[in-house]
Amino acid sequence: MDEPHSALKTLQTLSEAATFMSSFSPKSGPQRAWMLQLKIWLLLADVYLAVDQPEEASNCINEASQIYPLAYQNMLTRGQYFVHIGKLEDVKENFFNAVAANPYNTESLRALGEVYYTLAEKFTRDAAKYNPDCYKSCNRQRQNSK
Repeated sequence: MDEPHSALKTLQTLSEAATFMSSFSPKSGPQRAWMLQLKIWLLLADVYLAVDQPEEASNCINEASQIYPLAYQNMLTRGQYFVHIGKLEDVKENFFNAVAANPYNTESLRALGEVYYTLAEKFTRDAAKYNPDCYKSCNRQRQNSK
């Protein structure tokens, strides 16, 4: 990954985190401090992914998971980690869990949709390897659905 792209991604991640933090209003007291710490760990994970250090990102996600194991943000960030290292089945599982934990989070919904789309393309290509006529059939179905 080139330096300007990494810097841009880091700035984008920081901006998204700031937006997320300003829109979130947890209860006052210790819970607020824990949620802030959770967000910091996940922000660090995003930064490490942006600079291609997935092992460090995984460590940050694990720290965040110890604070609040069922937070959809953990599952979403862990899914992004698996995207980075190319483990598609783990990506699907984590994005699905993020949607289950918070079905109204649009980022989780979008991410899960992209995974299903990628899997559909993969399985269609696999089917075409075994039977080229299958690909023609799938292509016709896709054109008819438009």
